[in-house]
Amino acid sequence: MKLTKEAMMRRCGLKEKDFEGVDFDAFVDELQLTEEHLEEFNGAHLLILYREKKEKEAKTDYTDIFREASGKITKEEIPEIDVIIWEMHNGRRNTWMAADFGKKTVFGGDGDRLNACGEEEKLAEMTEDDMTFIRKTVAACGIPEWDNEYRGTNGDTTGSYSWGVGFRLAGGKCISYGGEGVLNSGTPGKLQVFCRTMMNHFRSVPEKEGAEEGRTDDSGVPT
Repeated sequence: MKLTKEAMMRRCGLKEKDFEGVDFDAFVDELQLTEEHLEEFNGAHLLILYREKKEKEAKTDYTDIFREASGKITKEEIPEIDVIIWEMHNGRRNTWMAADFGKKTVFGGDGDRLNACGEEEKLAEMTEDDMTFIRKTVAACGIPEWDNEYRGTNGDTTGSYSWGVGFRLAGGKCISYGGEGVLNSGTPGKLQVFCRTMMNHFRSVPEKEGAEEGRTDDSGVPT
């Protein structure tokens, strides 16, 4: 007999609140649960595992861009950007961002969450103007001229760090740039400008309304 919520609540000592956020019918159908299964398995534990599985499936892992990357982005390919990601590991501080044009969403913050982006990691929603801003920033920072790999001075110093910038284009092509070593000796010239510009732009999205259009900073990066 197909398992009902009432039977599971009765046999496992669960309450209605224990099922919050779970599509019970989908839970039962996916695991093909019957009342007899509750004699063999811990129903409450199955529910926890199912909820964790669905939460994981709802998140996006953008680190596959780094794993699948080859080549460089050209100036002509900048309009084809579908996803752009970057991460910076500086001592114990990790900062990252993922801008997904298809989802019109920017994820970002501190920590290591580039491999698990979901609602909790959402930084802002993207508009067409934001997408144009990103493309202009990529061009202004000269990313098409960057080397794919940089190596700074190695060693245990307070300035030692690693970084990565990646793209997925509309056709699926992935590109990445990265480096490690002592700060500034292992980076392209405008890496810091690029990351700071991106983070500042989207962290201040609510305040952007009415801002002057077409403005750039001293480095030529749009603001």
